[in-house]
Amino acid sequence: MVEMSVKLASSSKQGAAELLKLDGITVEFGATRALNNVSFNVAAGEVVGLMGANGAGKSTLAKVIVGEIPYGAYRGSVTCDGKPAAFADARDAHSAGVALVHQEGAVVPQLTIGENVMLTIEPSRFGVIDWKELYSRADAAMRRLGLDIDTRRPLAGQGGVALMEQVEIARAIASGSRVFVFDESTSALGADEIGLLLDRMRELASQGAGIIFISHRTDEILKVCDRVVILRDGRVALEAPRSELDQGVIVRAMLGGALAESERSRESVRAFQGIAAVRLRDWNRARTPESPRDVGPISLDVHTGEIVAVYGPLGAGKTEFVESLYGLMPELTSGSVELAGSDFRPRSPGESISQGIAYVSAERQKDGLVPHLSVVENMMLGWHKGAPRKGSIVNHEQSKELCRSFIRDLAIRTQGPDQPISNLSGGNQQKVLLARALINKPRLVLLDEPTRGIDLGAKQDVYRLIRNVAAAGTAVLYATMEEDEALELSDRILVLRDGKIVTLLNTNDTNRHELLALAGGTAIEKMVEQQ
Repeated sequence: MVEMSVKLASSSKQGAAELLKLDGITVEFGATRALNNVSFNVAAGEVVGLMGANGAGKSTLAKVIVGEIPYGAYRGSVTCDGKPAAFADARDAHSAGVALVHQEGAVVPQLTIGENVMLTIEPSRFGVIDWKELYSRADAAMRRLGLDIDTRRPLAGQGGVALMEQVEIARAIASGSRVFVFDESTSALGADEIGLLLDRMRELASQGAGIIFISHRTDEILKVCDRVVILRDGRVALEAPRSELDQGVIVRAMLGGALAESERSRESVRAFQGIAAVRLRDWNRARTPESPRDVGPISLDVHTGEIVAVYGPLGAGKTEFVESLYGLMPELTSGSVELAGSDFRPRSPGESISQGIAYVSAERQKDGLVPHLSVVENMMLGWHKGAPRKGSIVNHEQSKELCRSFIRDLAIRTQGPDQPISNLSGGNQQKVLLARALINKPRLVLLDEPTRGIDLGAKQDVYRLIRNVAAAGTAVLYATMEEDEALELSDRILVLRDGKIVTLLNTNDTNRHELLALAGGTAIEKMVEQQ
């Protein structure tokens, strides 16, 4: 198959004013070239989709567009409304009419909807906020989105993530923005809310705005976009109008070449028999305002020594699933769990730990580390028996010796147990959290994006550790949005999308193309037919 790196059509709506243009953008982080001579533009009235596999350069390009990578930190040029632009930061970009719509919206729930819409752009008279004008402008901005809502009501409790995003869009409208960048904005929304947000994008475009929609969901891209730009390895792999694209073409452009055999480097998947370490039947985690979709029902057996990847895009429900098995928000769960053949109901993290379940959060800075404590103090927080003691006195030397053993086994780069954990690299901090999870010799380890934000060398160390843990007889269930990671580590892959099981695959029977297609909503049979 011919390698795709082509432009299939003119790059913007014919005759429409070009609102933003990037030409020859190159960004380097040390020896890594994140973007290589990328050109991109958006015209008035146009919705442009920006796609690519993980690491393709989407986020880097978005940061250039919205000023988070400042002028001087990249090569190439940016023009806004036909004039050269040199954004020093996001505020500069915003002043020029370029707005980033965050996944969950930058809002203050305690304020009214109108106050949030006008946050940082409040009108004033004689140094005092003009409240009548504030709410008039907020109402006008919401009406442009097709929303008839009382902006004087408090935001809290009014509509969850969906309303937060719409408030942020309205704020951008009120501040005069003409280019809107939606970065994975549908990932935390339910199906009805996604439809509404896509309608908002089309409504803004019909009023002359330029929309950039970054997403991994091919069905949404094909539904709303006029044109799609696909990045691969920091370059433009494909640019085409929606009419010339389908899901199969998009997936092949993202990954290159024809459907490939599994790229997995591990040996053949082992066969697992006997009593499952954990057995789930119709396990469900109910929706919340922050996570507005049910996750489940999920039925799954994970055997002793088996590694099962829970794979899916942002918003698939991976985090909610593994958290629920650890006993977080038990009031939202239903269904049954068996541990080694015995019924178990995860009601709290403490109870889960006592039953041999360990968990490592994806948010190590927020949910895992205590920055002002040492390596040994952070590690010992996970021991459900408490720190080693001599009588009623903590045996610090025994604690440190246990810590040193993990430092050796996990190759943690540190000056020693007493070093502040804040002084360690991200990869070594993650190893400390993994050591904390393993200190109780668990029967089931739950990992949520265990290699997020760490370098390649540290990733390989974590992979090696996970394999060793499984080889010692522990069942491993880990969530990841990285296709390569799922293929590299697991024996089986559970694919989730929008909180539902898409399929359960033997890892040796699949590949990156199929996983990406399933995550994006593509039937792989259709892709094969189009080869």
